[in-house]
Amino acid sequence: MTTITCLLLVTGCAAGPAGPSKDSSTPEPTYTISSLSIDPKACKFEENPSFRNGLGDRAQFSYFPAITNSQYFLPSVGDLEIGLVLLDWSDKEGNNEDQSYYKEQTKKLTEWYSTMSQGKLAVNWRVSETWNRLEGSWKDYRAEDNEQGSDEARVPFEQWLLDEAVAASDSAFDFGGLDAVVFAIPTNGTVMTSGTQGFEYNNFPGSKRATLVNSQEATIGNWVISGSKFMDKKGRSPSWIHWAHELGHMFGPISHMGDPNPKNTNNFYANTLYGVGLFADQWVVTRAVEGWNAWLLGWHEDNQVLCVDATTIDDEIFALNDARSAETGAKMLVIRTGKTTGLVIESREWDESIDSPTRMGKTGYYDSFVMYQIDSSRFVGDQSLRTLANGSTDEAWDSGKWPSEAEVFTNIYFKPGDTAEFAGLSVEPLTVQKGKDFIRVAKIKN
Repeated sequence: MTTITCLLLVTGCAAGPAGPSKDSSTPEPTYTISSLSIDPKACKFEENPSFRNGLGDRAQFSYFPAITNSQYFLPSVGDLEIGLVLLDWSDKEGNNEDQSYYKEQTKKLTEWYSTMSQGKLAVNWRVSETWNRLEGSWKDYRAEDNEQGSDEARVPFEQWLLDEAVAASDSAFDFGGLDAVVFAIPTNGTVMTSGTQGFEYNNFPGSKRATLVNSQEATIGNWVISGSKFMDKKGRSPSWIHWAHELGHMFGPISHMGDPNPKNTNNFYANTLYGVGLFADQWVVTRAVEGWNAWLLGWHEDNQVLCVDATTIDDEIFALNDARSAETGAKMLVIRTGKTTGLVIESREWDESIDSPTRMGKTGYYDSFVMYQIDSSRFVGDQSLRTLANGSTDEAWDSGKWPSEAEVFTNIYFKPGDTAEFAGLSVEPLTVQKGKDFIRVAKIKN
């Protein structure tokens, strides 16, 4: 086996782990990096055709081939045109502070998508310069989450809301040529709690979920409006994370990986990629896109995916870049265990300029690896993608998370000293630091 030796701090392969300074006489660790890899195409697990259910190019997807040229999904590569429409009421007026807040949120979202797509997606904004006055009182529009019911049950309210929004803004705002619309309301008090949204893929003959922005310039099926849970101005739950999450659905991937028979009611079982990426969980601490979805959408290049056949692994060390790193090299490791199965491993590094400002985040807790098993033969709701847990699956609270339901399942984060087992393999993080991170994967021997 050909190997590459990486000497920390000498070759620049990686910085040493954070902690007390070492005696200068103590040699820095060296790692012999495995050269194992196969063609990344071998790890492009294919969607089971029966899961398309005759939906054609409006079927959301979890595996290859990704449907990236459908009229029902937003383009994941190229330019995306989004409108920001400011709405207020005579008894809840918008102000300059809110206007500045929302403009800053548009910049945050644009920068984040540019980073996560490695510059392949440019989000451009058309922003209304003034507030557009809705008819009636804000109380007429009040909608609590627990009153909205199913997607179908919400449609009459949502379509009425859209019609009122267009009536208030159409004469002053040009909706032409937009791929999606974000409506924004004053932040003083609760009109909606989480908010609501609509998707182009629901707009087809006979659909009971169809909602449309019917302006004089265009008809648009992708839209979102954030409620008070996503109006935080301290970075804990800002509007842009809600917009980014819903846009993720508009690209086509399915990210809510529910277990049909949950063992209990916590978020880990309701959403089995909970905490891994922002498409699956708006309140993920390290705000990154799940690597698998980034690959599906064309943001990860094939040469940034390290594909390894599990049968060839003896005792190997692999190097991975942080999910948001601009460095060249592997973004994720996929260990192939079968034609449709494997384990995805990714590196996470908490960044105070992007991530949720929690107490544990500031201590470096979320500088870690996340791992999730994958099986494209199973329906997405049947644990097709499922995060590995480090010990108990009981959720744990991280003080500083807001709102209160933004609970953190801390046991999916693996750090040096932790070990995971999967398909006869032991997985052990060695370092988590700025730059490349190192992880050992070894065959478990009896």
